[in-house]
Amino acid sequence: MLKNIVENKDYPNLEFVLLDYNSQDGLEDWAKQTLTPYIHSGKLVYYKTYDPVFFNHSHAKNMALRLGSGDIVCSINADHYIGQRFANFVNAVFNSSPKKVITPIPKAYYQLKKTHPPSGSWGKVCVNKDDFIAIRGYDEKMIKYGNDDIDLINRLELYGVKRYNIKKAEYCSVISHDNEERYSSKERLNNVFKVYIKYLSPNRSEIIFLFKNKKYERFVLKDEAESGAHNYQTTYLQKKYHYRYTIEDFLWEEGRWEQANSIILLTYGAGFDQKLVSTKSIKESEFYELSNTSLIDELSTFNYTQYNLNMMRKNLNDKKIQVNESNAFGSGVVYKNFDRKIGIEL
Repeated sequence: MLKNIVENKDYPNLEFVLLDYNSQDGLEDWAKQTLTPYIHSGKLVYYKTYDPVFFNHSHAKNMALRLGSGDIVCSINADHYIGQRFANFVNAVFNSSPKKVITPIPKAYYQLKKTHPPSGSWGKVCVNKDDFIAIRGYDEKMIKYGNDDIDLINRLELYGVKRYNIKKAEYCSVISHDNEERYSSKERLNNVFKVYIKYLSPNRSEIIFLFKNKKYERFVLKDEAESGAHNYQTTYLQKKYHYRYTIEDFLWEEGRWEQANSIILLTYGAGFDQKLVSTKSIKESEFYELSNTSLIDELSTFNYTQYNLNMMRKNLNDKKIQVNESNAFGSGVVYKNFDRKIGIEL
């Protein structure tokens, strides 16, 4: 944050918005001790919301960008450096044409090349605020990790906004970190009660996640590289796909589970339809309970990252431009510059 402010101090009409999304790591105390001079000068505005229990990328970004007072808003992840005179660069691009979205995310995001900026920098998105509001921001149904920025840009392009790719390395520098921090895998694994798998075909398996909070998630995992594996004539044919592993038909079932003796009852949908899974007999249920922790970890990461990817692909497939309810995205109550008396309702 401090480096970003200093390296862009020569641009007068720049406002930094720092959203404290009910952080539990001492962010408020650090902000008071460190950022007060910038708050007094008007260079930075600190907002805090006490409502969220869990972090939601899409909702947090919507809230932060709605709070931005400028004509142009930029979503910058907490681990991003924006680079020397980045604000001047953004201003110049939008002066040439306001119907733009600036981002390092390449058009063929599924085919990353050495010439592309690292995917860790992809959360940097700058857009005309009116265009952002018109498509109703980030899709808040994307409650897990990743692809929310790609989805936003896809819908902006459908709306007529042109992508402008950042190519300079100085604008794409990030604080590197491993997937443990990125995905919070230990926290997620602690919430998993059991995982079941069922063989359907050489390239399809049904997966059921049972969580300790009595919720479950169910989907069919497809290996696109093995499509047609049952037919020897297709073995040597080149297969075309963007992602090797996908969710069949974009379908993702969610519901609640209960256990009665050796039976697990799955309840889902408004009609409370029910399905049974045996906890003992593989032959009867055709489901196998996984015990390999490495495989469970791998599937858990897939489940966590594919949820948003699946939704992004469906939005693109449906050519969906607007998401969320009208004027109901990024909603909540925030408090400005450590003033806890007056809440601002979004």
